[in-house]
Amino acid sequence: MENKLFTGCSHVGIYVLDREKSIKFYEEVLGFKLLYRVDVESDGLLIAMLQLGNCAIEVLQPPKETGVLPKQCAQDNIIPSARSTPNHFAVTVSDIDKAMERVISFGYKFEDRIAYDVPCFGSADLDLRVAFFRGPDGERIELFQETRK
Repeated sequence: MENKLFTGCSHVGIYVLDREKSIKFYEEVLGFKLLYRVDVESDGLLIAMLQLGNCAIEVLQPPKETGVLPKQCAQDNIIPSARSTPNHFAVTVSDIDKAMERVISFGYKFEDRIAYDVPCFGSADLDLRVAFFRGPDGERIELFQETRK
């Protein structure tokens, strides 16, 4: 077997406007566990790492005084005004309807009113249901349920 250089995804980093508000959202609404907070004094970033199963989220808040990202982070496609940089990330759920009810109970709205089926590329014995909503900083979150046929 060939030794693989790239072995998996460590985490997804998302720029946010308020680190504490985002921590509360990911913990209370989606059930993530806060792993740690870091205040990077050299560039003013406030960082937190959260985890749910094998999914890790790093939230990064730019300095409140300026609202501007440090030079090493300020790339054309990564700016605070974009509110979040990836298209979306997916959180696996065991019951998408109940998960949607929970998210709605916290005041968040889904793009579509119901979860919908999507094709499962790579496995003919799985059915997939998904639903998308926006987190507190506009980050697009997908609820993702797999069921065996």
